[in-house]
Parts: sequence; structure tokens; C-alpha cells
Amino acid sequence: MKKNIYSVFGLNQREFFDQTLNAWKMMWEQVLMIAIYARQQYMQSKQSDADNFHQRMKMIHLLKCEYRSRARSNLSFDQDLPEIFQKVLALIEDECGSTKIIEFLLDEEVSQLQTSKKRILSKMEQAKIAFSPTPTDSKRDYSYYSLYEILHDPIFYISKLMSIPVPDKEVIHSTVVNTVYGYLFQNKSFLLSRNENPLERFSKSVEDEELIILENLSFLEGKEDIKKLVKGQITDFIGTDVYKVFNLLSDPFYNEENPQNKLFASVFTIRPEVDAFNISLDRKALINLMNLNQLDELASVMKSEIKKVVLNKNQRARNFGIETKVDQASALEKISNWYATAQTGLFNRVDQVPKLIASILEFDIRYFKGMFDPDFGFDRSLLTKKHKNVYSPLQAKEIYLFVSAYIRNYLYYDDQRPERNNLNGWLIEQLVDRDFSEVSFHRNRMMEVWATFEDEKQYRQMLDRFKRMPAYLDPQHKDYKEITYLINKQKELGNEENAPPYPLNSFFPLPLWASRFSKKNIVEEAPDKLS
Repeated sequence: MKKNIYSVFGLNQREFFDQTLNAWKMMWEQVLMIAIYARQQYMQSKQSDADNFHQRMKMIHLLKCEYRSRARSNLSFDQDLPEIFQKVLALIEDECGSTKIIEFLLDEEVSQLQTSKKRILSKMEQAKIAFSPTPTDSKRDYSYYSLYEILHDPIFYISKLMSIPVPDKEVIHSTVVNTVYGYLFQNKSFLLSRNENPLERFSKSVEDEELIILENLSFLEGKEDIKKLVKGQITDFIGTDVYKVFNLLSDPFYNEENPQNKLFASVFTIRPEVDAFNISLDRKALINLMNLNQLDELASVMKSEIKKVVLNKNQRARNFGIETKVDQASALEKISNWYATAQTGLFNRVDQVPKLIASILEFDIRYFKGMFDPDFGFDRSLLTKKHKNVYSPLQAKEIYLFVSAYIRNYLYYDDQRPERNNLNGWLIEQLVDRDFSEVSFHRNRMMEVWATFEDEKQYRQMLDRFKRMPAYLDPQHKDYKEITYLINKQKELGNEENAPPYPLNSFFPLPLWASRFSKKNIVEEAPDKLS
């Protein structure tokens, strides 16, 4: 039988492909679920609930805009804003009403914060921001901050994921060969035998690299080490970028230069007393660990720490977390097994993802919500005309063309020009008629079909595509269902007794419904960065 890189090192090509595809689907499922969930908040049965939600989004938008504005001005009191942002955000996440926030902003106890607080209060009044406390029996699956982020700039987060190509067999094969080839080039005996400049390794094709590997097997030892290295590299290939995207989406104080995983840093507390040890568990952390099927890991950590505390004469209360690191080689298999059990059915095939992305943008343009919301800074006059203080409604064909233009400009082409960051920077005519001759594509080209509309045939095909949209953002559709059903289904499937646990502390981030900002995240010292 002809040798190939998989048979030589005992690698299962199909297994690599299936596991990588599951990890890829997991990341898209998480982002699409939160994007749909955020927009469904405007479809609540009580209009007052939808209004309250929107007012909370406006409050977060005000805070972020204020921070950016003051940071650019380099004024001395800018350093106060992160602390104010933290405390106001904690009040929002705790379901407090705007009255509670106003009380905090009027509190004169901390005098050095007064200038910033008064300015924010004034802008609240100008924006007419007011919302009531959320009833105690209400349930929410994501943090308000995450919901604001995916509403305000879905293009930013989706385009970040577009940098990760669809893991087809060609992509997987290239990753495997490049990894083993790089490992081979670390062998000094191999380099001496070829008398080759190490820089030449970057000029070889995948076919040439595989041939060189098979011709020099004597320099490669430790098949299990190579197998782990390949799996770890595939984990890194997807996990690293996704980890960053999920953290930017869920942590307002995420610092790329100093990333910290705070979610399970403090899960339980042991307080020694005269005749007892009192153990308390954080409710939110415990629920998350249950939904991730990680109670066994928690029990193991508690058992170990209780022994240490009992034998330790230092009688003081201590907080404990779960810091067990997951081997990156096994993380890919673990995340794949979890997804295979807990996938929601939001989509089953790769080619179903673009339609869900298009439906999100179509909703935003049709209703001027999300990234096209005037309350978030969008200039509505760029898309529709105003007559006697009333904007003309957009026609269906106009909506479809606008969606296609935004997809082509930002999700098919990887446009790095500075104007890309300003939603109001381009008139729609310029979006439709842009020259892309010098603009590169995203590594993931799955949106290609949705980015073509130039000639008459393509235009008709574009209109047909929008006739068969998913029903998640159309409450009048007979197949409409709330995305909360799928989120709860995933949690339930994930914590069944025999379900595989979700890997903690690996290159892969936690599901977005597990990443929640709360009062626990507030630190004594204001953070250096605010995204």
C-alpha cells in the first residue's frame, strides 16, 4: 500500500476532519445564537419589555461612546471612566432600573468622580434613557454587554470569524503536513543532511513538503508526540482566534496583552470557624459548571482543597477556583464530543450558515435596529429619504441589495481601509459600486454566493435567495420559534449524566451563554484598557 503521512504516523484523517468541523460549527453556532437572541428581544410579547431592553442598550452605548471620546481627548479625568463604567454596567447586569443608576451618578461620596458622573447624567437626560427594574423571575441567557456588542457591530465579530477558513479536507491536510514538516525542520541532523537554508522551508508546496517528510522518516521519532503536536496545532488554528473574539464579545475589560480567565477563578469559599468549616459556592459559577457538565471536576478540586485547609493551621477564609489546564491535544476531541452531543440544530451544514448571517443583517436594515439603529449612531438618511420628518419605508428589493452590498464589502472581501470602521462613511451607491481590484478576500469564502448581484441574472438570483430566509427573525412566520428554546436545549443536553464535559481552561472559549459579566468582575483598581 502506498505510504501517506496519515498511515505513517497513525493519524486518522477522517477523525481530524470531523473533530475540526465540529469545533468550527460550535463557534458559529454560539455567535449566531446570541445575534438572533439579541434581536428577538425586540419581539417580546410585552412592548414595555422590548422598550426596557432597548433603553439598557442605549445606556451601554452612551458609556462606551463617552469613554472613547474622553480617551481621545487625553483629559486628566478620563481615568475615572473605567471605574464608573464598571459600576454602572454591574447595576445594569443586576437588572436594576435607571433610577438606581441615577442615584449612583448623583452620589457625591467619591468627589473625584463627580465631573465624569455629571457629564454622563447629562447625556442620559439628553438621550431620554429610562428603564424600570427587571422582575426577579425573569431569565436572561446572555449579559447585556454581550447583547449590545452583537447588536451594535455584528460585522466586526462575524468578519473576525471569517479569518478562520472552513475546515475542509484540503485545509486539514495542509495543517497536518505543515505541522509535521515544521517538526522535521527542528531536527539538526535533517538540516545537516540536506545542507538547506532553514528559510527555504517556507517556499515549498504542501505536496513537496509531504514528499520530503516521507523520504526522511528516519529523522522523525515519537509517533504519539507528533500526533499530539498535530492535534494541538489544529486546536490552535481554530481556538486562538475564537478565544479572542468571544472574550471581546463578553468581557468589556478584556486585555489582549494580558488575557485573564476570571469566570471560574472563585467558585467556592472555605471559612474556618471554631468547631466547623463553612463552605459556600457561588451560585452562577455552580450553574455554569452544571450546564458544562463539570461537577466532577468541581468535586475533585473541592476534595483536594478541603484536605489542605483542614491540615493547614492558617485559619482564614479563602476563595478557590478551577484552574486545571486542559492538554491542547485532547481539547479538540473534547470540544468535538461536546458539540456532537449538545448541538442545537440551528444549522446542520456549512452552507446553511451564510443564510443565517444574511437574515441578521436583513433584520437590522428592515427595522433599523442593531448596527443600523439611529440610537447607536447610524445615519438613517444614508439608506432612505426623509419627507416631512418621516422616513420613507425601504422596499424589499432595496433591503436585499443593501444586505448583499454589506456582505460583499465586509464579509467576503477583507477590506482593511479605515473607512470600514465608520458605518456612516460610505453612501450606499459607493458600497454597491466599489472597486475591489486591490482588496483581498477573507480566508473563509462561504459568503461568495451572497456577494454577487452585478448583472441581471445575478440580481434575480439575489432576490430569490431572500425568499427562503430562516424564520427566527420573522415572528409572523409559521415556523418561528424563540432561540431561547435552543439555548436551553443545549444546556440540558450538556449536563445529562453521560454527556461529555465541556473542556475548561483550553484554547477554546466557553459557550457565550456561560460568559457573563457580574459584580464579581469589579476590581478595586480600574482596568488599564476598556474595549
